[in-house]
Amino acid sequence: MKVKVSYTVDFDDIPEIITELLQECKSAMQSEINKLKFVPHDPEKMLHNLGTIRSSLAQLDASVQDIEHLVSGWSAVVSGELESPEFVPGEDSEEN
Repeated sequence: MKVKVSYTVDFDDIPEIITELLQECKSAMQSEINKLKFVPHDPEKMLHNLGTIRSSLAQLDASVQDIEHLVSGWSAVVSGELESPEFVPGEDSEEN
């Protein structure tokens, strides 16, 4: 089961986070590309590999969508379309 997790980071760290997430996606994609092989002597294994690849690509698609949302939000703040929030709900520095 997949769940969404959110946490607070400095706005200036967003480009580095996006870069790291992109690298993870590239590595995952390369791993799946390496599994794409014709196995004429074992079609069952090939079918199993193809199913695994499709499942991994679906997970990869969700990760790319997360990156897309991060880039969109970051870009909106950088371009001035959206203000950077001064207050983050649930974060109270006096109690920590």
